[in-house]
Amino acid sequence: PPGGEAMPGVIIPSDAVSGLASALKRAGDAYVELAVSANLLELRLDDLRITTLLLGAAFPDYGRIVPKPNGGSLVVRSGDLAEAAERIAVVYMNSKLGERVPLIEMQRKGEALELRAGFKGAEVASEEIDADAPKDCKFKCSVSAEYLADALKAWPDDAYLSVQQDREEGPVLFWCKDFPDMLHLVAQSR
Repeated sequence: PPGGEAMPGVIIPSDAVSGLASALKRAGDAYVELAVSANLLELRLDDLRITTLLLGAAFPDYGRIVPKPNGGSLVVRSGDLAEAAERIAVVYMNSKLGERVPLIEMQRKGEALELRAGFKGAEVASEEIDADAPKDCKFKCSVSAEYLADALKAWPDDAYLSVQQDREEGPVLFWCKDFPDMLHLVAQSR
């Protein structure tokens, strides 16, 4: 919006975000004004003003933790990954161990991506899907089934996703050359 490019990056408390989102939804297409000072953010509508304190921390440099898309990625079909993750999570949740959201361990296995659901030493389901990758591509991670499902919902089933990490313990980056403005980052769980 006009004037937005000069607005500084700020960190809004999570409690305030839900209130601001509700007010914006209620406002619909009405004129909205947003003002930012060093310590405050104010949302102004015709009949409502919401003011919140900003968090005093510096905005994180996400470029330091987000791996850059590179050629060292596994490439999988989004729908295949989503369906496999859902199947093994369902098997896991129906087991005696399924009292918590399962972790999905993913690892390159030849020309496939192997998925296993469970907690350390208690895997009860596994599946493999086709994956294209350079010979030197190493990939192994453990993510929450819930977080993985949320990330995959954003992609069309027929999108070919590049899945990568820059180090074994690092976050997992999902991106697609057909959607250059869309990246998803899923933190690993242990």
